Amino acid sequence: MLHRLRKEVATILFFALKYFVPFGPFIVSLFMVSAHRAQSPLVLRQSSERVFREAGFVRSAVASRDGHFLYVLIAGRGSVTVYEEGRDFSRDIPTLSLSPDALAVDARGRIYLADTEADQIAILDPFGQRLRTFRVPRPLSLAVLSDGRIVVASPTEGALLHLYDPAGRRFRSFGALKLFDETNPVQNRFLDRGRVLVDAADNIYYVFEFAPHPTVQKFSKEGELLSEFVIEGQAVDLQVQMARRFLAAKDPRQVGGVVTIASATLDPVTGHLWIGVNGSSRSGIVYEYSPEGEKLREYAFVLRPTLAVLVGMEEIVVRSPWIYVFTPAKAYRFHVGRGSIGDFRVLGEGDRCPMAQEWPSCETNCGTPTSEDDKDCKAALQRHVAPTMRVIQNYCTITTTSCYASVTTCDPADGNQVFHAIELDCNSNGAIPARGAERTAFSEALVEDADSLDSKTPNASSFTLSVL
Repeated sequence: MLHRLRKEVATILFFALKYFVPFGPFIVSLFMVSAHRAQSPLVLRQSSERVFREAGFVRSAVASRDGHFLYVLIAGRGSVTVYEEGRDFSRDIPTLSLSPDALAVDARGRIYLADTEADQIAILDPFGQRLRTFRVPRPLSLAVLSDGRIVVASPTEGALLHLYDPAGRRFRSFGALKLFDETNPVQNRFLDRGRVLVDAADNIYYVFEFAPHPTVQKFSKEGELLSEFVIEGQAVDLQVQMARRFLAAKDPRQVGGVVTIASATLDPVTGHLWIGVNGSSRSGIVYEYSPEGEKLREYAFVLRPTLAVLVGMEEIVVRSPWIYVFTPAKAYRFHVGRGSIGDFRVLGEGDRCPMAQEWPSCETNCGTPTSEDDKDCKAALQRHVAPTMRVIQNYCTITTTSCYASVTTCDPADGNQVFHAIELDCNSNGAIPARGAERTAFSEALVEDADSLDSKTPNASSFTLSVL
């Protein structure tokens, strides 16, 4: 009753401040923190089911509207891989020379691809035939409304989101940029980056991915702001603390940030919003929210038989009753309602850190006359990792325009593992260098999981399975 009353008061205050009080949205966001801070239960799900065995580093993944298919963009594959429910592999659909960063699928099975650095969106039919291509400035994420209009996330020209008709004509922009950096507009746009999602009722969700205080904004299909809520929890707190340390210490000219929200998806069955967060071996890494923004549950994921805890991810897809968790080299499936265990205490305690790993450089040459413009993601992370922490895993992706690095550390005192990721852009002056080939590298401790008990070959991954 108290939580419901808080929500009703928050809704009334939201619209009162939105329309009648200067700086109303900022005040509303502060109020919503207390309105939605109610404790949510932590659920530990365990499974030994590894799926989609040929999946590599996943850039984007979505479920079809009917839930029968999963569409996955795997880095370097040059195609969209389609998995049918109950099968480990279905088919590849070529992307026809695109190097897309995000995808969406409409009710007719048409595939929409966003290529950020090429400033381009392509629409393919269900068989991969190119239907249309049109230019869009820096499309980071996209979703499709039931009438065929395309919502593109791109913090440009003063707005977070842009509506296009099926022919590629833009007719509306909405969602005001938040002010995170007053001195560097390019850096501010970077911190405003996020993911767009659309539910069955054509409500539009925008999830901030690099914000130092991440929120979710909900819009109508015409772009009217309906509500906003803060994403909170132990895992988010870890990332926010790291993000604020990085932002406080970085060179003012530098463009980049710590990943505070790793993934987001909508369950087409329930309409619930699921948020994926890089966390620790003592926290949930997936949060479930109602359409009204009420946090329902946190989830942690444990692999049998080793009781290894997932601490980081690249993507999640939820289609009740299944949760798919994608890592750079593996994917696992968990049942929403089965495989529960008590709490983290059943996993044991003590110093169980895997062996320390080398942490090579993760630096990209930005192609400018001075080496000071080059970006080193490893160095950016390393400055904020305590020297007592043991580095047990690291991952690096480099292009000519950016670097992305993740690291998993382990505290020898208690075995707790923590995952962080960062991205730095060459786009310090607003220019986009020519696109180059992507290179990836990884290093991790060898940890036996449920499907590698008969193999001693290290697995390529940007997350760590921790044995506590």
